[in-house]
Amino acid sequence: MKMDGGVEPDEVTMIGVVTACTQLEDLILGIKFHVYIENHGMNMTTPLVNALLYMYVKCGELERAKGLFEQFKEKSVVSWTTMLGGYAKYGHLDVARRLFDMMPEKDVVPWNALISAYVQSQRGKEALSLFHEMQEMNVEPDEVTMTSCLSACAQLGALDVGIWIHRYIKKIYSVFDCCGWNDFG
Repeated sequence: MKMDGGVEPDEVTMIGVVTACTQLEDLILGIKFHVYIENHGMNMTTPLVNALLYMYVKCGELERAKGLFEQFKEKSVVSWTTMLGGYAKYGHLDVARRLFDMMPEKDVVPWNALISAYVQSQRGKEALSLFHEMQEMNVEPDEVTMTSCLSACAQLGALDVGIWIHRYIKKIYSVFDCCGWNDFG
């Protein structure tokens, strides 16, 4: 594959191409580009691997994503979260949780991904339990975390916990005042 003028695509170009395949959910074309990348000995940078992982996950090819993830040595939080989210999306919450537990570092995003997955799977108790773990680890929740936790409370009919979370939001996040969070009491 050469562009006009004989210029060969590089890793950055391939990130764009793989991302386009992801948006189109064109797995066949994405696989062809992955093969091209490997056959041409391109540098498998973390952003390029993450783009490939996301393409495989979004197209439902968890086994291909898993193979790439396992062979890649320089995993980032994005790499881990992409795999965690993929397993959660397709209902493999126990695998997602194991991956989460194996993550060497976590920011709020993987916490949110797993909490949200539990809520979407009607597993509100596990969502709230994970939120408590998050607090114990001193990871600051954000709006996504709090929305998921309130949804878990609604699923469980846990009014007392929901009220506690609402008070927590009012206490910790006065920035939500502008968004209507504090309009409820």
